[in-house]
Amino acid sequence: MTLPVSGAWIALGALAFVPPAAAAPWDIDWTLRAELTASDGAGSDYLGRSVSLDGDTVVVGAAGADIDGAESEGAAYVFVRSGDTWTQQAKLTAPDGAAGDEFGFAAAISGDTIVVGARFAAIDGIDGHGAAYVFVRSGDTWTEQAKLAADDGAAFDEAGFSVAIDGDTVLVGAPFANASQGKAYAFTRAGTGWAYQATFAADDGAASDRFGLSLAVDGDIAIFGSPSAQIGANGYQGAAYVFARSADAWSLKTKLTASDGAAFDEFGVSVALDAGTAVVGAHYADVVYSGQGAAYAFVGSGDAWSEEGKLVSDDAFFGDEFGFSVAVSGDTAAVGALFADAGGTENEGEAYIFTRGAGTWSEAAKLFPDTATMGGEFGIGVAVESDTAIVGAESAPVAGDFRGAAYVFSSASATPVPAAQVSPGALSFSLAPGTSDMQPIGIANVGDAGSTLAFSIYEAADATCGAPADAAWLDAMPIDGSVAAGASQDVQVSADASALDDGEYTAWVCVSTSDPVQAFVPVAVTLTVSGTNPDVIFEDGFDAP
Repeated sequence: MTLPVSGAWIALGALAFVPPAAAAPWDIDWTLRAELTASDGAGSDYLGRSVSLDGDTVVVGAAGADIDGAESEGAAYVFVRSGDTWTQQAKLTAPDGAAGDEFGFAAAISGDTIVVGARFAAIDGIDGHGAAYVFVRSGDTWTEQAKLAADDGAAFDEAGFSVAIDGDTVLVGAPFANASQGKAYAFTRAGTGWAYQATFAADDGAASDRFGLSLAVDGDIAIFGSPSAQIGANGYQGAAYVFARSADAWSLKTKLTASDGAAFDEFGVSVALDAGTAVVGAHYADVVYSGQGAAYAFVGSGDAWSEEGKLVSDDAFFGDEFGFSVAVSGDTAAVGALFADAGGTENEGEAYIFTRGAGTWSEAAKLFPDTATMGGEFGIGVAVESDTAIVGAESAPVAGDFRGAAYVFSSASATPVPAAQVSPGALSFSLAPGTSDMQPIGIANVGDAGSTLAFSIYEAADATCGAPADAAWLDAMPIDGSVAAGASQDVQVSADASALDDGEYTAWVCVSTSDPVQAFVPVAVTLTVSGTNPDVIFEDGFDAP
């Protein structure tokens, strides 16, 4: 029996060989679902410079927005999802905002709480001191709950350049404090009140390190990027610092650096953290091309962290700045490359999805807008959660102006995923010459409800299910098919000793599946042939003397 393979027919003895049916990374499709724009947007609002996602709510910063004539006072927009539809729920502004504050340069969300950074906000007459504002939602209404500012802030510290939130903890970065050595602050909420908890700085920091340029928090773990830190003799190689909280006290646990870091990589320009996984961007790293950029994944807890993988794009080019933004959720990471040339459009920008399987990270998808946005800086901000990714493009053209936008993508992996269960894992036949027999193997789909498992059968010489190898005595029926979730399909495996001498014969039946985790399931088949061929006994007939 033969099967069509890529337009050709390939037959290999008793069984047909079908190339692996398992889903390759690119088989998981990420689709553009929505373009988020401000209802009152204008040119140079820079909507999309910052993006953050939690569940069905997205906050998008627009640091360049003019408020009541105050240029670049800034705003942040909240969008919510119902089904497949996204609508603007609120526009957030600082009640005491002023021109040039750039409220919205950074924004983050956790549940019904949003924190927005205003990096140039003046505090007590100190220009560029910076602040962060906390808003909470009740029903569909957002109201300001607190304004967070450092007691030791100074002019142009730019506190609020970066912000992060998880539950009742907010981090605020001030990367230009102390001659740009940088620092950051933690604030915590009790009831409806917020209080200062801690100040963070590198224990080996130096001027111009820019500690706190990026930051993230997950529970009692926090990570801070310091992209200009010198490592050994390498200026601007960069580092990231991990802190942990016990009770109300934070302590430095480890300093992360790239295993192959080099001068001017700026490792730490972006950081992300989730459930014991950290991703750190190095947007100037030279991989194949200068300024191509890279991102690094680390896993750990407490003071024990190790590098798990280096993420690079498959179509990198000079100056892409892959790693300028990063995000992580479980086994999925998003990385922005704001100057990548997408589809021949110069500096349109791209974002990439990477997924982890068995400790290995691989590129799963490439994201870009459906219309050309030359110089749109798509990828300047990214967020990801489960099957949804948000990508900011602060200079995207909207209604003829470079207003900026955020783009929502969702993954087809949100659709049901099959999982194969094949049993038994081995078959054994004992036959006399000239006889045959068959035994079943069951192929079950134990995956998500609504999923369909595709399978095909071929023979191989060993359990790796590599190159096909015909065993003339072995056959199976059917050799391909599909199995619905919760169902199973029997495949009858037959052994034929008609043309075999006494002895033991071994082969492997390989089940190639569309299970993204189990590309192949090998089933060992052993045939023992012994005894006398019954056809020989009566070859002269019953009446022979």
